Amino acid sequence: MDNGAVKIESSSPGERIVLLSLTSSLNDGNSHLLKVMYKSSKTYPELDGNREAFSVERTAPKIITDVLEGVLIGAHILHSKQFVTEPYKPLIGYVGDVFVNDNRLMLPDAVDIHNVFHGSCSYSDVWHSCLQWTDQSKPLSLGVVDNSNRISFLVSRDSLGALIHFVKKDSFDIEVTLTVAGIDVSSDDSEAVIIRPEADKSYFTLITITDGGSDVSVKAWDQSVSISYGGFWGFASKDLTTPHTLVIGESKDGPARTFTGSVSQFTIEDRFYELSEFSWSHNLMACERPQEDIQSPSPLTDTYEPFSCI
Repeated sequence: MDNGAVKIESSSPGERIVLLSLTSSLNDGNSHLLKVMYKSSKTYPELDGNREAFSVERTAPKIITDVLEGVLIGAHILHSKQFVTEPYKPLIGYVGDVFVNDNRLMLPDAVDIHNVFHGSCSYSDVWHSCLQWTDQSKPLSLGVVDNSNRISFLVSRDSLGALIHFVKKDSFDIEVTLTVAGIDVSSDDSEAVIIRPEADKSYFTLITITDGGSDVSVKAWDQSVSISYGGFWGFASKDLTTPHTLVIGESKDGPARTFTGSVSQFTIEDRFYELSEFSWSHNLMACERPQEDIQSPSPLTDTYEPFSCI
């Protein structure tokens, strides 16, 4: 994107060309469809069905060396895992469906995702909003999720009951339950407790669950507890590749411990998930966090510079 226009810089053995869209109002808040076809080392773009939507610029495309191979969306990334910031800034905006040769790329399954909100592109208030579970709500299963060794979310102070199941095949089934006193963490053969500090007056609390490959840790209020896989898995090599099954609001003990409360900023690794699309099907109520309680996510500690579609 270049001042509201789409710029295409293409380099191949048979062509070095820069194309600029004739329309410079593509940052109008609407969705636009871009198709780029490469044929006989030539570039043929199409914008919103118009094949005459681009002009040829009298300049040469810039060549960036040491860039990772593959499909990179939102930023140019070097082999050193750093973003290229000059002359290209990381994208701030929305990207919908991506197809290569009519094969859809499932964006949530990308090899690396950093500071990207995954959800509806019409949703712009991710930091302010939350979803409320009532005694009429249904458990919400996110299914089997790849790249899910760390999940984090904010939960309201009045929340009670079985909040989440974090399951890895036969390795473990961790249940996190909210109580008046704090947080109970349990597996089939282990239990741990995090006590809410008496001085804590915040309405929302950040909970982080991390699978370290041989144990699972749960952190809240600057406290942390860990539960080992146990048995054979406790002595096996660390497993950081097996996906997890995630279920929100389901209890092993039946409806007596159904979760009630509000959840906000549900994050898997560095991917922000919009859960509001499940509101109608799971009887969830929309809510809004108090303004004084709203915090932006913590900065990343790796070498990537943050970029976001929010």
